[in-house]
Amino acid sequence: MLKTTLFEPKKKIISAGSLVEEGYLIVSGSLIGIQGEQIYRFGPGSVLGLAEGVFNRPSNISVVTTTAVQARLIPFHKVDTMISLLPREMRMILETIVKRTLACS
Repeated sequence: MLKTTLFEPKKKIISAGSLVEEGYLIVSGSLIGIQGEQIYRFGPGSVLGLAEGVFNRPSNISVVTTTAVQARLIPFHKVDTMISLLPREMRMILETIVKRTLACS
């Protein structure tokens, strides 16, 4: 269901202040996230951009690959379709989780 993509080292895949076009499930490789003076390290198993994409909010972090990265693309139109099929209670739980992830009320 999720398309695989490869990124070369030093490739910016998410820009702070920009809307996220697709989410990424990292399969292999390493990345850094830069938020102001904070630096975060990401690797296999990380999910990037999903919360922002679900709520159509700009990212507050830039993400750059440090090695070659293999990722699965998470297209938001598919996520929107899947969410619409969930029972109301599950949609509310998901909304709460995303809001906590984004630290918004």
